[in-house]
Amino acid sequence: MKKILLICNNYDSTRDGLGKYTKIMKEELQKFSDVEEVFVETGYTDDSNKIKMLFSIEMSKAIHRAIKKIKQININYIIVEYPFQEYNPLIILQYKLLASVCKRYKVILAISIHEYVRAKKLRKLVIDFMVRNSDITFVTDKITKKALNKKAKTIFYRDMIGTVFPNKEISPSEKDGSFIYFGLVNRSKAFNEMLKAWDEFNKENKYHLKIITSSDISDYNLEKLNNIKVFYNLSEEKVAEHFSSSTYAIVPIIPEITTANGTFKVAALFGCICIGHFSKTLSNLDFIIDIDNYDLVAFKNGLIKAVNLSSENKIALIKSATSFGNKYSKSNTAKQVIEVFRKKAVF
Repeated sequence: MKKILLICNNYDSTRDGLGKYTKIMKEELQKFSDVEEVFVETGYTDDSNKIKMLFSIEMSKAIHRAIKKIKQININYIIVEYPFQEYNPLIILQYKLLASVCKRYKVILAISIHEYVRAKKLRKLVIDFMVRNSDITFVTDKITKKALNKKAKTIFYRDMIGTVFPNKEISPSEKDGSFIYFGLVNRSKAFNEMLKAWDEFNKENKYHLKIITSSDISDYNLEKLNNIKVFYNLSEEKVAEHFSSSTYAIVPIIPEITTANGTFKVAALFGCICIGHFSKTLSNLDFIIDIDNYDLVAFKNGLIKAVNLSSENKIALIKSATSFGNKYSKSNTAKQVIEVFRKKAVF
Protein backbone atom coordinates (compact mmCIF):
# COMPACT_ATOMS: atom_id res chain seq x y z
CA MET A 1 0.00 0.00 0.00
CA LYS A 2 1.42 3.38 -1.04
CA LYS A 3 0.91 6.99 0.00
CA ILE A 4 0.63 9.85 -2.49
CA LEU A 5 0.98 13.57 -1.75
CA LEU A 6 -0.51 16.15 -4.14
CA ILE A 7 0.71 19.77 -4.17
CA CYS A 8 -1.37 22.43 -5.91
CA ASN A 9 -2.48 26.04 -5.69
CA ASN A 10 -6.08 26.75 -4.58
CA TYR A 11 -7.24 23.20 -3.91
CA ASP A 12 -10.94 22.69 -4.74
CA SER A 13 -11.40 26.36 -5.69
CA THR A 14 -14.02 27.42 -8.23
CA ARG A 15 -11.62 30.20 -9.27
CA ASP A 16 -8.78 27.89 -10.24
CA GLY A 17 -9.27 24.97 -12.62
CA LEU A 18 -6.11 23.22 -11.43
CA GLY A 19 -7.30 23.35 -7.84
CA LYS A 20 -10.56 21.74 -8.85
CA TYR A 21 -8.74 19.19 -11.03
CA THR A 22 -6.54 18.19 -8.06
CA LYS A 23 -9.62 17.61 -5.90
CA ILE A 24 -11.01 15.27 -8.57
CA MET A 25 -7.70 13.42 -8.89
CA LYS A 26 -7.44 12.97 -5.12
CA GLU A 27 -10.86 11.32 -5.06
CA GLU A 28 -10.04 9.10 -8.04
CA LEU A 29 -6.57 8.03 -6.88
CA GLN A 30 -7.99 6.95 -3.52
CA LYS A 31 -10.15 4.37 -5.31
CA PHE A 32 -7.17 2.19 -6.29
CA SER A 33 -6.66 -0.80 -4.01
CA ASP A 34 -2.88 -0.30 -3.88
CA VAL A 35 -3.19 3.32 -2.70
CA GLU A 36 -3.36 3.62 1.06
CA GLU A 37 -3.93 7.38 1.35
CA VAL A 38 -3.74 10.57 -0.70
CA PHE A 39 -2.66 13.78 1.03
CA VAL A 40 -2.85 17.37 -0.23
CA GLU A 41 -0.80 20.46 0.52
CA THR A 42 -2.04 23.74 -0.91
CA GLY A 43 -1.96 27.52 -0.57
CA TYR A 44 -4.80 29.87 -1.48
CA THR A 45 -4.22 32.89 -3.72
CA ASP A 46 -7.40 32.77 -5.80
CA ASP A 47 -8.66 36.06 -4.37
CA SER A 48 -5.35 37.92 -4.79
CA ASN A 49 -4.34 40.59 -7.29
CA LYS A 50 -1.18 40.39 -9.41
CA ILE A 51 1.01 42.22 -6.93
CA LYS A 52 -0.07 39.95 -4.07
CA MET A 53 0.54 36.86 -6.19
CA LEU A 54 4.05 38.08 -7.00
CA PHE A 55 4.98 38.39 -3.32
CA SER A 56 2.83 35.57 -1.97
CA ILE A 57 4.65 32.72 -0.22
CA GLU A 58 1.59 30.50 0.15
CA MET A 59 2.96 27.82 -2.18
CA SER A 60 6.42 28.02 -0.66
CA LYS A 61 4.76 27.29 2.68
CA ALA A 62 2.79 24.44 1.10
CA ILE A 63 6.01 22.85 -0.16
CA HIS A 64 7.59 23.38 3.26
CA ARG A 65 4.70 21.47 4.84
CA ALA A 66 5.11 18.75 2.21
CA ILE A 67 8.78 18.37 3.15
CA LYS A 68 7.82 18.00 6.82
CA LYS A 69 5.28 15.35 5.85
CA ILE A 70 7.92 13.39 3.93
CA LYS A 71 10.09 13.30 7.04
CA GLN A 72 7.23 12.37 9.36
CA ILE A 73 5.39 9.67 7.38
CA ASN A 74 6.25 7.27 4.60
CA ILE A 75 5.23 9.24 1.48
CA ASN A 76 6.01 7.29 -1.71
CA TYR A 77 4.96 9.62 -4.52
CA ILE A 78 4.50 13.37 -4.88
CA ILE A 79 2.68 15.09 -7.74
CA VAL A 80 3.05 18.86 -8.15
CA GLU A 81 0.30 20.33 -10.32
CA TYR A 82 1.75 23.33 -12.13
CA PRO A 83 1.49 26.23 -12.97
CA PHE A 84 0.38 27.95 -9.79
CA GLN A 85 -1.62 31.18 -9.93
CA GLU A 86 1.01 32.51 -7.57
CA TYR A 87 4.29 33.40 -9.31
CA ASN A 88 6.79 34.29 -6.59
CA PRO A 89 10.25 33.15 -7.88
CA LEU A 90 11.07 31.93 -4.35
CA ILE A 91 9.31 28.74 -5.40
CA ILE A 92 12.45 27.71 -7.31
CA LEU A 93 14.48 27.41 -4.11
CA GLN A 94 11.69 25.54 -2.37
CA TYR A 95 11.31 23.12 -5.26
CA LYS A 96 15.04 22.42 -5.30
CA LEU A 97 14.87 21.63 -1.59
CA LEU A 98 11.84 19.42 -2.16
CA ALA A 99 13.69 17.48 -4.88
CA SER A 100 16.68 17.03 -2.59
CA VAL A 101 14.55 15.73 0.29
CA CYS A 102 12.66 13.39 -2.06
CA LYS A 103 15.96 11.92 -3.25
CA ARG A 104 17.18 11.42 0.31
CA TYR A 105 13.94 9.71 1.42
CA LYS A 106 13.49 7.76 -1.85
CA VAL A 107 10.26 9.55 -2.82
CA ILE A 108 9.31 9.70 -6.52
CA LEU A 109 8.73 13.36 -7.46
CA ALA A 110 6.44 14.08 -10.42
CA ILE A 111 5.70 17.45 -12.00
CA SER A 112 2.36 17.63 -13.82
CA ILE A 113 2.47 20.40 -16.44
CA HIS A 114 -0.83 21.94 -17.55
CA GLU A 115 0.48 24.90 -19.55
CA TYR A 116 3.78 25.49 -21.31
CA VAL A 117 3.52 26.61 -24.93
CA ARG A 118 1.54 29.77 -24.24
CA ALA A 119 3.28 30.53 -20.93
CA LYS A 120 5.44 33.66 -20.64
CA LYS A 121 9.22 33.35 -20.79
CA LEU A 122 9.81 33.55 -17.03
CA ARG A 123 7.13 30.94 -16.35
CA LYS A 124 8.73 28.64 -18.93
CA LEU A 125 12.10 29.00 -17.21
CA VAL A 126 10.51 27.96 -13.91
CA ILE A 127 8.86 24.96 -15.57
CA ASP A 128 12.16 23.97 -17.21
CA PHE A 129 13.84 24.04 -13.80
CA MET A 130 11.11 21.96 -12.18
CA VAL A 131 11.16 19.41 -14.98
CA ARG A 132 14.94 18.97 -14.70
CA ASN A 133 14.59 18.41 -10.96
CA SER A 134 11.74 15.89 -11.15
CA ASP A 135 11.79 12.14 -11.61
CA ILE A 136 8.66 12.17 -13.79
CA THR A 137 7.05 14.79 -16.00
CA PHE A 138 3.40 14.50 -17.02
CA VAL A 139 2.18 16.42 -20.10
CA THR A 140 -1.03 16.58 -22.09
CA ASP A 141 -0.01 17.14 -25.71
CA LYS A 142 2.70 16.36 -28.26
CA ILE A 143 3.89 19.97 -28.57
CA THR A 144 4.65 20.22 -24.85
CA LYS A 145 6.27 16.78 -24.87
CA LYS A 146 8.54 17.80 -27.75
CA ALA A 147 9.49 21.06 -25.98
CA LEU A 148 10.36 19.31 -22.70
CA ASN A 149 11.60 15.95 -23.94
CA LYS A 150 15.31 16.71 -23.62
CA LYS A 151 14.86 18.41 -20.25
CA ALA A 152 12.85 15.69 -18.51
CA LYS A 153 14.30 12.51 -17.00
CA THR A 154 11.17 10.62 -18.03
CA ILE A 155 8.07 12.07 -19.66
CA PHE A 156 4.56 10.63 -20.02
CA TYR A 157 1.15 11.63 -21.32
CA ARG A 158 -1.88 11.95 -19.10
CA ASP A 159 -5.18 13.27 -20.42
CA MET A 160 -6.59 16.57 -19.27
CA ILE A 161 -10.18 16.33 -18.06
CA GLY A 162 -12.95 18.78 -17.39
CA THR A 163 -13.97 19.72 -13.87
CA VAL A 164 -17.75 19.37 -14.24
CA PHE A 165 -19.52 16.14 -15.17
CA PRO A 166 -23.10 15.24 -16.20
CA ASN A 167 -25.22 13.45 -13.62
CA LYS A 168 -27.43 11.94 -16.32
CA GLU A 169 -27.30 11.00 -19.99
CA ILE A 170 -27.17 13.99 -22.34
CA SER A 171 -30.26 14.26 -24.53
CA PRO A 172 -30.41 16.39 -27.73
CA SER A 173 -34.10 16.97 -27.00
CA GLU A 174 -33.20 18.95 -23.85
CA LYS A 175 -31.01 21.41 -25.75
CA ASP A 176 -32.68 24.82 -26.03
CA GLY A 177 -30.54 26.54 -28.68
CA SER A 178 -28.66 28.71 -26.18
CA PHE A 179 -24.93 29.51 -26.03
CA ILE A 180 -22.67 29.17 -22.98
CA TYR A 181 -19.32 30.60 -21.87
CA PHE A 182 -17.74 28.93 -18.85
CA GLY A 183 -14.61 29.85 -16.91
CA LEU A 184 -12.44 32.71 -15.76
CA VAL A 185 -12.11 35.92 -17.74
CA ASN A 186 -8.42 36.71 -18.20
CA ARG A 187 -5.74 37.46 -20.80
CA SER A 188 -5.87 33.90 -22.15
CA LYS A 189 -9.45 34.39 -23.39
CA ALA A 190 -10.71 36.52 -26.29
CA PHE A 191 -13.59 37.61 -24.06
CA ASN A 192 -14.05 41.17 -25.27
CA GLU A 193 -13.83 39.96 -28.87
CA MET A 194 -16.56 37.44 -28.08
CA LEU A 195 -18.85 40.16 -26.69
CA LYS A 196 -18.38 42.37 -29.76
CA ALA A 197 -19.08 39.48 -32.11
CA TRP A 198 -22.13 38.48 -30.07
CA ASP A 199 -23.56 42.00 -30.21
CA GLU A 200 -23.22 42.05 -34.00
CA PHE A 201 -24.52 38.51 -34.41
CA ASN A 202 -27.54 38.88 -32.10
CA LYS A 203 -28.92 42.27 -33.13
CA GLU A 204 -32.41 40.81 -33.41
CA ASN A 205 -32.30 39.23 -29.92
CA LYS A 206 -32.99 35.73 -31.22
CA TYR A 207 -30.39 33.94 -29.14
CA HIS A 208 -29.27 33.71 -25.53
CA LEU A 209 -25.76 33.60 -24.06
CA LYS A 210 -25.09 32.35 -20.52
CA ILE A 211 -21.79 33.41 -18.94
CA ILE A 212 -20.75 31.33 -15.93
CA THR A 213 -17.67 32.68 -14.17
CA SER A 214 -16.11 33.55 -10.84
CA SER A 215 -14.34 36.60 -12.31
CA ASP A 216 -15.63 40.11 -11.66
CA ILE A 217 -16.82 41.26 -15.09
CA SER A 218 -18.97 44.19 -13.95
CA ASP A 219 -16.79 46.61 -15.97
CA TYR A 220 -17.94 45.09 -19.26
CA ASN A 221 -21.44 46.67 -19.01
CA LEU A 222 -23.09 43.48 -20.20
CA GLU A 223 -26.56 44.86 -19.51
CA LYS A 224 -26.18 46.89 -22.71
CA LEU A 225 -25.66 43.77 -24.83
CA ASN A 226 -28.35 41.56 -26.28
CA ASN A 227 -29.65 38.61 -24.24
CA ILE A 228 -26.64 37.91 -22.03
CA LYS A 229 -27.12 36.55 -18.53
CA VAL A 230 -24.23 36.25 -16.07
CA PHE A 231 -24.02 33.65 -13.29
CA TYR A 232 -21.34 33.94 -10.59
CA ASN A 233 -19.78 31.15 -8.53
CA LEU A 234 -22.36 28.48 -9.28
CA SER A 235 -22.26 25.03 -7.73
CA GLU A 236 -21.15 22.14 -9.94
CA GLU A 237 -24.75 20.92 -10.05
CA LYS A 238 -26.01 24.27 -11.38
CA VAL A 239 -23.18 24.48 -13.93
CA ALA A 240 -24.12 20.99 -15.13
CA GLU A 241 -27.75 22.08 -15.53
CA HIS A 242 -26.80 25.02 -17.73
CA PHE A 243 -24.43 22.93 -19.85
CA SER A 244 -27.05 20.22 -20.31
CA SER A 245 -29.50 22.69 -21.82
CA SER A 246 -26.97 24.62 -23.94
CA THR A 247 -26.60 23.73 -27.61
CA TYR A 248 -23.41 25.72 -28.23
CA ALA A 249 -20.30 26.52 -26.19
CA ILE A 250 -18.07 29.48 -27.03
CA VAL A 251 -14.47 28.64 -26.11
CA PRO A 252 -12.39 31.72 -27.08
CA ILE A 253 -8.98 30.44 -25.94
CA ILE A 254 -5.91 32.43 -27.02
CA PRO A 255 -4.00 31.53 -29.14
CA GLU A 256 -5.94 28.31 -29.82
CA ILE A 257 -7.87 25.50 -28.21
CA THR A 258 -5.74 22.40 -27.59
CA THR A 259 -6.17 19.00 -25.95
CA ALA A 260 -4.92 20.60 -22.73
CA ASN A 261 -8.05 22.74 -22.39
CA GLY A 262 -10.40 21.46 -19.69
CA THR A 263 -13.29 23.80 -20.55
CA PHE A 264 -13.43 22.34 -24.06
CA LYS A 265 -13.58 18.83 -22.57
CA VAL A 266 -16.47 19.90 -20.31
CA ALA A 267 -18.38 21.38 -23.23
CA ALA A 268 -17.89 18.24 -25.33
CA LEU A 269 -18.92 15.96 -22.47
CA PHE A 270 -22.22 17.87 -22.25
CA GLY A 271 -22.78 17.55 -26.00
CA CYS A 272 -22.17 21.19 -26.91
CA ILE A 273 -21.21 22.27 -30.42
CA CYS A 274 -18.00 24.19 -29.73
CA ILE A 275 -16.98 27.49 -31.33
CA GLY A 276 -13.41 28.84 -31.29
CA HIS A 277 -10.00 28.68 -32.93
CA PHE A 278 -8.73 25.09 -32.66
CA SER A 279 -5.28 23.56 -32.97
CA LYS A 280 -4.55 21.31 -35.93
CA THR A 281 -4.82 18.23 -33.74
CA LEU A 282 -8.50 19.04 -33.07
CA SER A 283 -9.51 20.72 -36.33
CA ASN A 284 -10.85 17.48 -37.85
CA LEU A 285 -13.53 17.02 -35.18
CA ASP A 286 -17.00 17.29 -36.66
CA PHE A 287 -18.74 18.95 -33.69
CA ILE A 288 -16.58 22.09 -33.70
CA ILE A 289 -16.95 25.40 -35.53
CA ASP A 290 -13.30 26.27 -36.18
CA ILE A 291 -12.83 30.00 -36.81
CA ASP A 292 -9.60 31.34 -38.31
CA ASN A 293 -9.10 33.97 -35.62
CA TYR A 294 -10.99 36.07 -33.10
CA ASP A 295 -11.56 39.20 -35.15
CA LEU A 296 -15.10 40.51 -35.44
CA VAL A 297 -15.94 39.13 -38.88
CA ALA A 298 -14.51 35.64 -38.32
CA PHE A 299 -16.10 35.34 -34.89
CA LYS A 300 -19.50 36.55 -36.08
CA ASN A 301 -19.43 34.20 -39.06
CA GLY A 302 -18.64 31.30 -36.76
CA LEU A 303 -21.71 32.05 -34.65
CA ILE A 304 -23.86 32.33 -37.78
CA LYS A 305 -22.53 29.02 -39.10
CA ALA A 306 -23.42 27.34 -35.83
CA VAL A 307 -27.08 28.41 -35.78
CA ASN A 308 -27.52 27.63 -39.47
CA LEU A 309 -26.82 23.94 -38.97
CA SER A 310 -29.81 21.75 -39.77
CA SER A 311 -31.74 20.14 -36.92
CA GLU A 312 -30.63 16.68 -38.04
CA ASN A 313 -26.99 17.80 -38.17
CA LYS A 314 -27.19 19.38 -34.72
CA ILE A 315 -28.47 16.13 -33.21
CA ALA A 316 -25.64 14.17 -34.84
CA LEU A 317 -23.02 16.66 -33.65
CA ILE A 318 -24.37 16.69 -30.09
CA LYS A 319 -23.99 12.91 -29.98
CA SER A 320 -20.52 13.12 -31.53
CA ALA A 321 -19.42 15.71 -28.96
CA THR A 322 -20.65 13.55 -26.08
CA SER A 323 -18.84 10.51 -27.48
CA PHE A 324 -15.59 12.50 -27.69
CA GLY A 325 -15.99 13.91 -24.18
CA ASN A 326 -16.60 10.48 -22.68
CA LYS A 327 -13.09 9.41 -23.74
CA TYR A 328 -11.64 11.79 -21.15
CA SER A 329 -12.98 10.36 -17.93
CA LYS A 330 -11.53 11.21 -14.53
CA SER A 331 -11.03 7.52 -13.74
CA ASN A 332 -9.00 6.97 -16.90
CA THR A 333 -6.68 9.92 -16.19
CA ALA A 334 -6.09 8.68 -12.65
CA LYS A 335 -5.34 5.23 -14.08
CA GLN A 336 -2.78 6.73 -16.46
CA VAL A 337 -0.95 8.32 -13.52
CA ILE A 338 -1.03 5.16 -11.40
CA GLU A 339 0.26 3.00 -14.25
CA VAL A 340 3.23 5.33 -14.70
CA PHE A 341 4.00 5.08 -10.98
CA ARG A 342 3.78 1.30 -11.18
CA LYS A 343 6.32 1.26 -14.01
CA LYS A 344 8.65 3.73 -12.31
CA ALA A 345 8.95 1.88 -9.04
CA VAL A 346 7.53 -1.10 -7.18
CA PHE A 347 3.95 -0.08 -6.46
